[in-house]
Amino acid sequence: MTKIRFLGEDDSGNSIVYESWQELAATAPWATIDPESLSTRQRLRLINELEPYAQLEVVKNGDEHLEMFPDHLSDENNNLTRFASNNLPRLSPEASPLKLAEQEALAFLHGILGHFDRLHGTCITPCPKRNGRWKIAFPNKEKPTQYERLVDLYHLNLVPRLSPVWHAVRLLVLADEARLATKTQDADAILAIGIAIGESRKALATKQTKAVSSANGGRQKRPDIAQRNQKFRNIAEEIRARNPSLSDSAIAQRIQRKLDSDLSQRTIRNAIKVGK
Repeated sequence: MTKIRFLGEDDSGNSIVYESWQELAATAPWATIDPESLSTRQRLRLINELEPYAQLEVVKNGDEHLEMFPDHLSDENNNLTRFASNNLPRLSPEASPLKLAEQEALAFLHGILGHFDRLHGTCITPCPKRNGRWKIAFPNKEKPTQYERLVDLYHLNLVPRLSPVWHAVRLLVLADEARLATKTQDADAILAIGIAIGESRKALATKQTKAVSSANGGRQKRPDIAQRNQKFRNIAEEIRARNPSLSDSAIAQRIQRKLDSDLSQRTIRNAIKVGK
């Protein structure tokens, strides 16, 4: 069975290759797996491995009862449970882009703040010795502390616009706005919010600690990668000759099935993309 390795980054931006998801979880329990980097086989395999660590539990609030994964932000759970609870919903084929955007933002904010209690309920204060950095504040009447609400980092521009923290808080704000627009059936607002969420997800993904799965050790180059990509292109040309109307995504799916490849459809699609 091919080992799935994970590529992450340390606080200085240096690449780290983890030999297993357990090793990654022990080091960075808030890290998120990129579902699009996985083949179907890899995704199912990870789901099976993660499920025992995050069993659904009944959460009660008054008369309301829901089956939910353990709270991945809670320090009461061990790192394996927190990692599994955060990533299992992401690996589900039914995972929505809105839910993924929220999880990515929460994982990033929890990673740098160490605590999160709601967008409007989390209080923060500047770090006196770390210019531009913020830390969690716990308001105390006996010891008055200057603090801001997390949401105001975005609304009041208390952090530089387009910074990672700004994008993360913006995603949570936009998620709330998207739900409201959906309830009111405001099509124009839904479209605008969707575009904005896509912008911030893309920007944050390039700056946060995000685990990218690869069956060959992260981004380590393979000596035969050019030969492999050419093989994909040759097969793609044969498929296009028989079915000119097929999209690159559909062709990549057929190649993945034909070769029983562990590579993701996105990787194959990029290799065969017309004009590349």
